[in-house]
Amino acid sequence: MWHYIASGILIVIVIANLFFIVWSALEFKKDWPIISESWKQMEAFEKRLLYMGLTFFIAIPALKDHSANDFYVVKVLIEILPALAGSFFVAGVLAFMRQVHEVRGSNGV
Repeated sequence: MWHYIASGILIVIVIANLFFIVWSALEFKKDWPIISESWKQMEAFEKRLLYMGLTFFIAIPALKDHSANDFYVVKVLIEILPALAGSFFVAGVLAFMRQVHEVRGSNGV
């Protein structure tokens, strides 16, 4: 009996998540002109922060599985890269969000 209740709750949660995903996609489509204008107005350095953060996040698993992962330099890089990747990525996202707010403010939205 309890597994039917648990299954029902799980189905409700999945349906709610699907609803929010579709709703977010529709909102994203509606805001696309603001988002694309913000991206175009961002400085190259701010875009590179975002790119470097994502690239470092991709490089971390490759370093962990590399055959040279027992060397000291690689061990230090494995420890430092998550913090560096996170800080670069967050700085890029913050710069993008600042630009979005500036574009919205100038459009009167």
